[in-house]
Amino acid sequence: MCGLFASNDPRVFKTSLNFESKLDFRGPDAQSGLISFNGWGLYHVRLSIIGLSDTYNQPFIDSEGNLIVYNGEIFNYKQLGQQKFKIKFDSDTHFLSKYLSSGKCNFNELEGFFAFIRIDKFGNLTHAVRDKFGVKPLYYFSDSEGKLSFSSEASLLAELYQKNYSQEKINRYKSFRACLTSETLFSDVRSVDPGSCLINGQYFNPISIIEECSDLNFDPDIDLLDEIVESSVNSRLVSDVSIGLLYSGGIDSNLIHTYAPKLNKFTSGHSGDYDVETAEELSEVNIEIIESRKYLRLAKDMIAAKGEPLGVPNEVALASLAKNWSSRGGKVMLSGEAADEFFGGYDKIYSWALRSDSFDINEVFKRYAYSNSKHSFEYFQSLFDGTERLNPFNRLRAFFIKYHLPVLFRRLDFSLMFAGVEGREPLASEALFRYACSLNQDSLFNNNQGKMPLRLLLEKRSSGKLAFKPKVGFPIDVKKIITGKKALDRKEIYNSWIKFNLEEIA
Repeated sequence: MCGLFASNDPRVFKTSLNFESKLDFRGPDAQSGLISFNGWGLYHVRLSIIGLSDTYNQPFIDSEGNLIVYNGEIFNYKQLGQQKFKIKFDSDTHFLSKYLSSGKCNFNELEGFFAFIRIDKFGNLTHAVRDKFGVKPLYYFSDSEGKLSFSSEASLLAELYQKNYSQEKINRYKSFRACLTSETLFSDVRSVDPGSCLINGQYFNPISIIEECSDLNFDPDIDLLDEIVESSVNSRLVSDVSIGLLYSGGIDSNLIHTYAPKLNKFTSGHSGDYDVETAEELSEVNIEIIESRKYLRLAKDMIAAKGEPLGVPNEVALASLAKNWSSRGGKVMLSGEAADEFFGGYDKIYSWALRSDSFDINEVFKRYAYSNSKHSFEYFQSLFDGTERLNPFNRLRAFFIKYHLPVLFRRLDFSLMFAGVEGREPLASEALFRYACSLNQDSLFNNNQGKMPLRLLLEKRSSGKLAFKPKVGFPIDVKKIITGKKALDRKEIYNSWIKFNLEEIA
């Protein structure tokens, strides 16, 4: 895992901006310093996961003089290396460099998560690419003269170009706890879209896959699902460092654990939290209780490092347990993101869509947004453009995958990288996505409880004790942490959290 910066703006060499303070937490093992290459300024930091030698530090310049800076992991690089070039690569960085120079690129072939920039030997930007589901961040800013700057952190670009928070975007944060598109909270700072190259356009379109697969209407094949999940989990276990598991009371982390039972399991929260209580019932789970003072101190440190407000309270808990794992020498943690989006895991809103004959955007907004405003509604409504051909359930699924899922990945990426730990999401694979989209939608639910195929798989692979437990949101009472007074309801918790974050960035 890494952090990167690249710019062809000559002003970057004159700035007083401290790149180290903005990026070094993303790569404690190696820092390149700001280097010059054919009209570009580049900075790269590295968290060493595969190929621990300094040989694999970046920026990487190939034998022909082309350069790449790269953040991520490509898990099938050895297979593709043999297939494409008859070469046994010992690093995905070396493979990627060769792959990009060969003209044989099909980014849909790459299994993993990544964000990378390639500059050829003449100083031309040839690639600025982000993975299919938006696991790894890649932000950019383009000035009036067409100069481009990229970074793993949006706040670095905002500080470099003196871009302030947009009040319009802050209002969206209040409604959705994030910007749901390629926009950021900062004026004119944007994100490369998931599944796209800034130069060549989109290479992966989840809406097209939903359209393609939904006509199949298969009944669940649990044995096939077992094979897909096992393959995906095993691919995420390739590492030269220790791997842990972000453990909750949910079915996703429990399912992953059945394929990797030797992983160290970690959960954190306040005494009485659902995840903590569930973990206490089980053996061999590392439980970290976060007292209020520690929680607030860590939250403030995270906001300062990110330069942006946090989205949800459990980001702090994730960073805390990741620090615990890092202190033991661990550098990788697996997580269960994407299962809810693929398989209808948000029970209330997905079951509503399944029962609906028509798509009611007002109802979706009411169920999804945290605060109401005309502007937020119009913005939200626009996110469903281009999905009119889909039924209500698949329109909702397209939204969650295209807009909601990258937000979750950003939260996880920052929370773990803040602690010097890489996050991997075994369930966020194209194969599992296609499988989920090909199923009869009714088969995903039983009595309004979603993710039924995954629940049946967990029941098959374990005692089944946790397979049919209801989904429970993360119940941290932020108001009590901040003020000492217990919140009356979730709205009070949410309002306290938003107020705390906005006061910190102010």
